Amino acid sequence: MIDELTMDEYHHLIDSDNYSPRGLFVVYDKETGNYIAVYNPDGQAWTEEFRSMLTAQRWLAGRYVRNVQGERICLSTYETDYRVKKRRAKEGAILRRWAAANPDQRDEP
Repeated sequence: MIDELTMDEYHHLIDSDNYSPRGLFVVYDKETGNYIAVYNPDGQAWTEEFRSMLTAQRWLAGRYVRNVQGERICLSTYETDYRVKKRRAKEGAILRRWAAANPDQRDEP
């Protein structure tokens, strides 16, 4: 279910330490005339701006849509990118610990 937020509620969510409340939200920005979709079931708070409520809802449903910049985007690419970055950061930390523990085995150019 997609809920609507006011701009004050949206700012509270974005400014909170743990991005709460959790859920799927749409906010109407009176200044720009755009709709902000917030995908936050897991506390990551992915956001995108769209020209219509319907497009924002479609993005939250996982469909390919165009944002206000005209880019063709899909929510699943955000989750994939996040998981890849998280995995790479973990692998990098493991490699740094190994290199610190084995300074004589580093590959130097």
